[in-house]
Amino acid sequence: MSDTEPHHETRDVPACLPLRVIVLMVLFVPLGLGIIGGLMSTVWAPPPSPATPFTADRPVETPAPRLQAIPQRDLAAFEARMTRELTHYGWVDREAGIVRLPIERAMALLVERGLPDTRGPVSDRREPPHPSPDAATEWLAPPSDAPGEGDTP
Repeated sequence: MSDTEPHHETRDVPACLPLRVIVLMVLFVPLGLGIIGGLMSTVWAPPPSPATPFTADRPVETPAPRLQAIPQRDLAAFEARMTRELTHYGWVDREAGIVRLPIERAMALLVERGLPDTRGPVSDRREPPHPSPDAATEWLAPPSDAPGEGDTP
């Protein structure tokens, strides 16, 4: 046989080598994780958390301005006011004669009278979307150049 002919390998990986690698991994991986866990719990301890209103026994005072000192009480007062407005009569604008009805009465009137007809002509009152303060009364007057007012064709 010459050296140019192909041959198979005569030497294999020793059977004890993969076994040793597996044993080392089984031993050292948990050991390394334990060392890292121990260091993290002692040397790298997390900083103490700041006090929050949710964990304290009493409310934590916040710096001024205090917009809502006790939000639960504010919410209860708001809900009581809204319930009163929805269940009692009251004035919205006394000079204009606009009143507030209880919601049950308003629904009964709507069923009794029906929805208003909105297919009619548009009102002559012109309201700009954002009137300026100095021109607050301009839009109340009817337009002077409206057709049919003093114009003869």
